[in-house]
This record gives sequence, C-alpha cells and structure tokens, in this order.
Amino acid sequence: MSAASALLSLAQTDVTRPIPKPALLAALSAPPFVNLEGSFNTRDLGLLPPLADSGSNPVRIRPGLVYRTGSLNGLTNRGKSTLQELGVKSIFDLRSVREHAIAPDPAVEGVEGVWVPCEEGDATVELGEFVGGAGEKGYVRMYMDVLRWYGEGLKEVLRFVRDRGGEGLLVHCNGE
Repeated sequence: MSAASALLSLAQTDVTRPIPKPALLAALSAPPFVNLEGSFNTRDLGLLPPLADSGSNPVRIRPGLVYRTGSLNGLTNRGKSTLQELGVKSIFDLRSVREHAIAPDPAVEGVEGVWVPCEEGDATVELGEFVGGAGEKGYVRMYMDVLRWYGEGLKEVLRFVRDRGGEGLLVHCNGE
C-alpha cells in the first residue's frame, strides 16, 4: 500500500474507532510528512495529492518549496538544522499577539522570521452546519473565518511567493 493510500485509509477511519498506533506512526513518518524534531505534523505541501483546477490540469506546488506545521516552540537544534537542509529561507508565524508572547519563534541561522499577528478571535464551531449535505455550510463558514483571521499573514506569504518564489518557506500557527 502506498503512503498516500495508507493516509487516505486513515483519514476515512470512523471517528469513534481509535487508529492503531503503529499505523498512525507509519503514516506520520512518510511523505508528505517531514520529521522536524521539536514540532509535530510538519508537511511538505508539494507532496500532497494534486488539486484539479476547473479544467483537466492538476494544480501543484513544487515539492520542497512550501511547508506547513503547528507550533515551533519545542524546535530542537536538530530541527533547526533540518529547516536549513530543507532550504527554508523564511518562517511565517501567523499566531496571535498572545500566542506569540507566550512562545516566540526560535531563531534559526539563515532563516528570516516573519510574524504577522492574526486577529484575536474565538473559534466557534456550529456542529449543526456540518450536518446537511457533506457539511458544506460548516466548511464555508470555517474557511471564511480563516481568511478573515489570517488574511494579512496570507497576503505576506503570497507576496513572498511572488517576489522570492524560488525560496523555501514554512508557515505555522497554533490554536490554543
């Protein structure tokens, strides 16, 4: 079974059934995941399955260019070295003022840190919006909140891609 099909199988697991630890660890150790010591759930967005555009051409991000992770506050020296080896030139921190104050990003030699505070907002989920259809109403609301809260940071990321598109970047945020 390929890593992608194993990951898809795990994603389709009924939420009431626990995922066996060996299967979960195997999935998190294979692409698109990257072992970034001191962080969790780091992935290379270029290794995700391609998205289809409105025609028949797949939309792809070049592997090794854009990474996404959660918190970096536990990043080890080995994790810092991994970022350098991956060619990451900028880290975009999309956390709130409070989150950033609690755990500022670690300095990584040769990597620029860009902090764009997000709007301080409380994420609320209306479970009823996910019941009808395939949950479209809930997902639309959730992603509109993401755009509202992280819009300025996402603009900075897109400017970086426009102006320095050949350089690697990592984006992270951390909901508490």
